[in-house]
Amino acid sequence: MSKSSPQVALHYADYLKLAALLAAQEPESVRHGRPAHDEMLFIIVHQTYELWFKQILHELDRIQVDFGGEVVEDEYLGRIVHGLERINEILKLGLARGMRSQYAGKPFEDTLTEADRSRIATAERGPKLIDQLDRWLSRTPFVHRPDYDFSREYRKAVKQMLEDDAARVRANAAMSPEQREAEAKRIEASLEEFQAIFAPASGPSPWQMSRSAVQAALFIIVYRDRPVLQLPFRLLAALMNVDELLTLWRYRHALMVQRMIGVKIGTGGSAGHDYLRDTAAKHRIFSDLFRLSTYLIPRSRLPKLPRELEDAMGYRYAARPGA
Repeated sequence: MSKSSPQVALHYADYLKLAALLAAQEPESVRHGRPAHDEMLFIIVHQTYELWFKQILHELDRIQVDFGGEVVEDEYLGRIVHGLERINEILKLGLARGMRSQYAGKPFEDTLTEADRSRIATAERGPKLIDQLDRWLSRTPFVHRPDYDFSREYRKAVKQMLEDDAARVRANAAMSPEQREAEAKRIEASLEEFQAIFAPASGPSPWQMSRSAVQAALFIIVYRDRPVLQLPFRLLAALMNVDELLTLWRYRHALMVQRMIGVKIGTGGSAGHDYLRDTAAKHRIFSDLFRLSTYLIPRSRLPKLPRELEDAMGYRYAARPGA
């Protein structure tokens, strides 16, 4: 009988590679013979950001594997939501290239090394979470049924609500005629955008996701109290949370830069505060989900669901005996 090899003790410092980690801060000011005390803080803060970026990408890898199948298994939804909720500070979800702000007048990857540019190109060729979300939403059941067509019933309710809002604005004596007309036209434009959700798929759309996905997201948000839709709603809410938190992080970062360097040129030749402020305003990923809030109506005005559909979206064991 062969002897098993003795177990080697694993120490905390070795496990975390603390020697390498704590030696990774090399201030440039020291190298130039003019030590700047605050540079150490700058390096440590930004290295910490990079480690969080790495963790976020680690979470997204599993989320995209779970979302990547032709069918997303129900048991995956819980850990998808858990992973999204773990991403609570920053995220990297692959904005479309046309939606990105330029860095110092050039594409952001121009400032990267060739190896990093190659990794970015590989990631951009891979699946995007927004596309996987679109496909998953498009498969949502309950939205179109012979006994209830969400697109038809909900459209009537929202159209009536927005038309009533526009009429109230035009009758509001507290506003100037110009204000009344401008606000009424804004409401009418919202109605046109809403109607575009249900327009033929071949026409142009103001929405980022497919029309079927937007309809399904709206259905989930509207009827989120139904048991079968509670976890899908948490998933959508988690996506909006990480988008919101990333925006807040960018705003805080922009304010920090403005406080430290004012309007001077930033690191790498960017426009400093102005560039960061622009990314906070533009770099939104799940903007469609936020826009749907415009079309939520009071619960008292929700179209009544057929009993069969209510049962299908509930818990069977909770049904009344004999019902």
